Amino acid sequence: IGIGVVFTRKTSHVTETSVTYLKGNVMVNERLLQIGTNLVPGSTISTGNLSLALLGQDRAVTTIIGQGSKLRIEKSYNLDGHSKIYWENQIGTIFCKVAKGRAQVNIATPSAIITVIGTSFSVFTDVHGTAIHVLEGLVQANPNDIFIRKRQNKGKPYKPAKPLQVHAGEKAYISEATYQIATTPFVKGIETFAEIS
Repeated sequence: IGIGVVFTRKTSHVTETSVTYLKGNVMVNERLLQIGTNLVPGSTISTGNLSLALLGQDRAVTTIIGQGSKLRIEKSYNLDGHSKIYWENQIGTIFCKVAKGRAQVNIATPSAIITVIGTSFSVFTDVHGTAIHVLEGLVQANPNDIFIRKRQNKGKPYKPAKPLQVHAGEKAYISEATYQIATTPFVKGIETFAEIS
């Protein structure tokens, strides 16, 4: 009788985030951004008025950063052919198209945590909260820890809820001022990004 042990190892590498299109004034870490630049974790992309940037990650995720936005790349890596991407949308609008089964995108905003696996959606963030519009697929959203602490510091109770499931054709709001999460139908289409779709 023999005993054998087999070890397997998952391989991972950093998922490259590359700039594929720019319009107007787009900066990365206070420097002018160029097409073809590969962005690394810690990069913060800022778009000016009437500006936008198109990013690609391992052919699994396409992202448009709208005008007046600020997006920070926290980390991104590929584990056995499946990309995992973590971003912070500090302000403004981003639109993502995620290839089903090829990537997971996690976006933190000042008021929400959004997790996506295979869908098309947009996220708008400002000082009042976060709006999520889902065009295809399903998005999961939760209030983030910073939002929860702010409410508790204002003496407003917070009861953890199960994640909000936002389906195609719906939009959801997570507002710091009122702590409302509401899902309502919306008309498909985002005019801001029409010129490069």
